[in-house]
Amino acid sequence: MYGKCFSIFDTAMGRKRRPYLFEFFRLVVDNEEYSHLAQYIDRKQGIFKINNPAEIAELWKCVKGRNSDTPMTYDKVARALRYYYSSGVMHPSSGRYTFRFGPKSGFGTTWSPVY
Repeated sequence: MYGKCFSIFDTAMGRKRRPYLFEFFRLVVDNEEYSHLAQYIDRKQGIFKINNPAEIAELWKCVKGRNSDTPMTYDKVARALRYYYSSGVMHPSSGRYTFRFGPKSGFGTTWSPVY
């Protein structure tokens, strides 16, 4: 259902693939159609807020292609986003449901937010 609009072309492999979690959030916040789920608070710094945590978790479950009877929850998604802190892909941000893209996500260099 969501596969095609969330596909990423991987230049290293030369084919489309499912997005990593940080790429998924980049696609969500850059697409006006999903502004009810997440949106930028500060575009220049890459800070975004998740507006509907339960729905974004379900959308991520579909995009990821997770075939499990256990539900995907916001807690699991947020934990996965926090794993990116140590690598610099994401940075901590103050505020509930608030995250920030880091330099290793390509923010500001290989891609910039849509204005």
